[in-house]
Amino acid sequence: MAENPSSISQKDYLDFVREVIKDANPIFKLTIGGSAALSLLCAVFATALVLKVPDGKINDWIEFVGFIFIPFLIFMAGAGLLFYCVIQVNERGKQYFFGDKLDEIQLLDMEAAGAKLDTFSPMLDSIRTQAFVFLKEEHDELSNTDVRANIFLPKSSRNEGDGCAYRLVMPIKLRSNMEHPPEWEIRFRPGQGATGATFLTGKLRTVKREYLITDEYKDILHKDLKWIVSIPIKSPTQRTIAVLNIDILRHQVSEDRLTALETHLHEQIIQLAKGFGDLPLQTVDLIVRKAA
Repeated sequence: MAENPSSISQKDYLDFVREVIKDANPIFKLTIGGSAALSLLCAVFATALVLKVPDGKINDWIEFVGFIFIPFLIFMAGAGLLFYCVIQVNERGKQYFFGDKLDEIQLLDMEAAGAKLDTFSPMLDSIRTQAFVFLKEEHDELSNTDVRANIFLPKSSRNEGDGCAYRLVMPIKLRSNMEHPPEWEIRFRPGQGATGATFLTGKLRTVKREYLITDEYKDILHKDLKWIVSIPIKSPTQRTIAVLNIDILRHQVSEDRLTALETHLHEQIIQLAKGFGDLPLQTVDLIVRKAA
């Protein structure tokens, strides 16, 4: 179905409402019936009021209770049930016309986090420095500019129309020694590159430059990039919430030494996880849209 609400005809929507009522569970049908019955009863009381008190004057409390108070309670109950039914039909309509909700995921809310992300910049610089010192112990040829670090966070992308619920992005304050501007705009899909694969699986990746990289990013990555170590940052429930990358430029380095970085940086990674765990979250629905 089309995604533009203006393209949905009144007939289409009325047909859908009839289908909802037809296929609804007994409780929902009972709710709709109760709403209709209470509305009818309220109309009966209103008619009786007009016939019984044509001048509109209430002479005693019995007439007040019988013709004003009770009908008001019935009206409120019927209106409440009707409002509930309208909301339920509307929610089902969104899924019917625009897609079916399969699941939902919790992502960091980067906009709500705001300046709090800046506090991670010194931590990232420290991690990069420690990684450089650790690697240089076995590879003296490395210089300080040969080791980079960055952190990718998930950002909702449901409105981009490509079917991805989120992309992984590198905020400006979460780059250390990243001096190649084209890389700043990278937006990995889940499973794309070492970063996307690590976020999706929650497993460490120690890989070479073009691991799971599609053509759109091959020419964007730094031409001297040799190795990438992608380390998952996890919440206390072991859900991956971010990815820490250590990049090696210009030199070949022992893969065993690179893999050992996760253990060497264990305490710093725990501190990052605690910090990210305190940031606000947002819920993103996973939707399967119907074909046009």
